[in-house]
Amino acid sequence: MRNRALRGQFLGGVPPFGFTLNKETQKFELVVEEAAIVKDIFDKYLNGDGILKIRNYLNENNVLGRNDYSVGTLQSILKNIHYTGDFVYSKRRNLSRTKKKKTSKDEWITVENNHPQIVTNQDFLMVQDLLKKKNRAKPENLDKRVSGNQFLSGLITCNVCEHSYYHGPRRNGRGVKFDYYVCGGYKTKGKPYCNNKRGLRIDRIDEILFVSVIEILKLDKVMEIYNETANKIQDRLKDDLSNQNTKKERIKTLETEKNRYLELIIQSENQILIQEYEEEIQKRITEIKELKEVIKSKGSTDETLNYFKKLKEEIKHTFEVQYNFNKIIDLGIENVGGIFKHFIDNIRVQDDEQCKRTELDIQYKVGIPELKLLQDIKPVIEIFDNETLVQNTNHNSISEMLNQAAKNYQVCVYEMEYAPPVLKKR
Repeated sequence: MRNRALRGQFLGGVPPFGFTLNKETQKFELVVEEAAIVKDIFDKYLNGDGILKIRNYLNENNVLGRNDYSVGTLQSILKNIHYTGDFVYSKRRNLSRTKKKKTSKDEWITVENNHPQIVTNQDFLMVQDLLKKKNRAKPENLDKRVSGNQFLSGLITCNVCEHSYYHGPRRNGRGVKFDYYVCGGYKTKGKPYCNNKRGLRIDRIDEILFVSVIEILKLDKVMEIYNETANKIQDRLKDDLSNQNTKKERIKTLETEKNRYLELIIQSENQILIQEYEEEIQKRITEIKELKEVIKSKGSTDETLNYFKKLKEEIKHTFEVQYNFNKIIDLGIENVGGIFKHFIDNIRVQDDEQCKRTELDIQYKVGIPELKLLQDIKPVIEIFDNETLVQNTNHNSISEMLNQAAKNYQVCVYEMEYAPPVLKKR
C-alpha cells in the first residue's frame, strides 16, 4: 500500500466528490460537473458564505439533481487536500480495528501534482485558516452531534425524512441557550430535504413523556393496552401453530409414502422399478427435511402461545400491590429516564406549521420484559414510598439497583420473541 501511495495511486474506497478513478492509472480524473460545484463551494466560502448558507443554496437549487447536501459533506470537501492536485496518504494511523489516530505531517506520503487540480494551494490554505478561526469563535459548533443521557435518545424519528432526532443546542433572541431534540435530516441537509424544522425542547418533552409513562403504568391503562393487542397477537400465534400442524401432518404422510416405497423395493426384482422407487423415496426425504427446517426456524409456537396466555395473570400479579409511581419522579429523569424509556417503543414527529404545533405519535410497549423490569425496580419504589427508608438508603445503592434492573431487562428482551406494543397518540 505504501508503494502504491508513493506512485500516487488510489488505495480503495470512494473517490472524493468531483473525481472519478481511472482504472488504468489508478489515479483521479475530473468529473467536470462535480468539479465545478467543488470550485463554487470553495469560492463561496472564501467570499464569506457560511457552510449552512452554502448547503441551503445547493439544496434549494437542486444542484446536480440533489437536495441532500449536508453540513458534514461540505466540511469534508473543504478539508480535502486532494482538490489541490496533491495525493496524500497516511494522515491517520490504525491503532486497532476501530480506532485511528492523526499523524504528524512528517509521516504523510505526499505526491505533488499527481492529478488534475480543482482549487489552488493558496485558496485551500486560506479555507483551512478560516475553518480554524470560525471553530475557535464558536466552540459549541451547532452542527456537532452532542452525546448525552437524554431520556428519549434514540427513540424519536422524523415522520418526513425518517432521520433520528438528536441533541442540538439552540439560543433564543436573548442569547439564552436551550437543549433541543432536532431532526438530523433538517439539521444537516436543510429545508428542501426535510421541513420538520421545529425542535423539541428537551426539558419540556422529557418531562411530558416521563409523566405519560407513569400514567400508562396503572392497572386499568395496562389492561387496556393488553386487551387492544392480545387478540391480534394470539391470532398470529394461532395461525403459526395451525401452519405448523399442517406441516407436521404432511411429514406423517410423506413418512408413510416413503415406507410404502421401501416395501415395494423389497418385494420387487425389477431394477428399473427399484431405481424409480429409490428416486421417489429421495424426493420425500428431501421434502421432509425442508419441512422440519421450517418448523425448527419458527420455534415452539405452541409454547409461545401458552406463555403469552399467562401474560394477563402476570399483569395482574405485578399490579396486585398498588405502586406509587409518582414517587419515582423524586429520583429525577437523569437517574431513571434510562429505565422508563424502555416503556416507549418509538416516537414519530410531524410538524404542523399552519397551527404552529408538533404532533407526536407515541408507541408504548408493555410486555413481559417490561413487567419484569417493574418487578425489579419495585424495591426502589418502596424506598421512595417510605421516608424512613429514603433517609437510611445510600443513593449509590439505589443507582446500583436501577443499573442491575436495566441489565436484567436487556437479557429478558434477548430471550423473549413476543412483546405486545400498542400505538397511542399524545
